Amino acid sequence: MAYHLKNLSHFPLDVPSLNGPMILPAYGEITADLSAYEAEVMRHSQMVEISDADEAEPDIDDLRKQYADLVGEQPDKRWGAPRLQSEIDKALAA
Repeated sequence: MAYHLKNLSHFPLDVPSLNGPMILPAYGEITADLSAYEAEVMRHSQMVEISDADEAEPDIDDLRKQYADLVGEQPDKRWGAPRLQSEIDKALAA
């Protein structure tokens, strides 16, 4: 199964994927096919954030455009996807 991995450490990590070894760059992100065992090992690591590849965050540029179209002003550049989605939901509810 495909997983999205995010390295939370300042050094690269070796990832044993089903397609062969991969390198997860320092503070980088990759999508890799992992066995159930390797996925469980990654879930217990404090250095790696793991999620299903299908659950990836929506594109931040699309959310910014949607917010600007809905509200009529540009969103704060510091807002991430969760905050943008929250603000869009508030605007739709109003």
